[in-house]
Amino acid sequence: MSSRIVGWLIRHKERIRTIGVGLVVYEAFNYIYDYPFYLFALYYWGVIIGGTIAVSGSLLTNVALFWAYDRFKIDWLGAYALRELETEENKSRFERAAVWIGKKDKTLLEKILTTIVFVILLVRIDPLIVAVHFQKQHFRGLKAGDWMLLAAAVIVGNVWWLIQTGMLVTLARFVLRLF
Repeated sequence: MSSRIVGWLIRHKERIRTIGVGLVVYEAFNYIYDYPFYLFALYYWGVIIGGTIAVSGSLLTNVALFWAYDRFKIDWLGAYALRELETEENKSRFERAAVWIGKKDKTLLEKILTTIVFVILLVRIDPLIVAVHFQKQHFRGLKAGDWMLLAAAVIVGNVWWLIQTGMLVTLARFVLRLF
């Protein structure tokens, strides 16, 4: 078993390095943006102005990275690698679910379920990552639908984060006023 794992790691070391480094750097940036900056913006400028500043920064960052991901064709999010699984025969449950998300021809029920999964994923996963994984195609130029997908992801993800952090900051302000 361990020799199979080591063999797989050796065969895929370049892809692991690309995805690993990209995700670590991106998630470190997100952590700094989501916690110190987002919370500071809401506390210092208030939920409306601070929220507008934080959401605008999130939108600009995600637009730039979405464009760069497609333009430079470096699969640091692993989305293209998942699309390559479509041709493989014996997929695990996770692989089948990942391929299902990107499936082109969907029934009405599958479209509704895809929308629900999209929203649920945005509760815990960054909007850029979700948008890239939900794209129909990768590295072939960005279409209007891709940009609408990113906009929807940024809006849903930031509304959810704004509600969470807004309540936390409002509670912190209330407690600080008591003392």
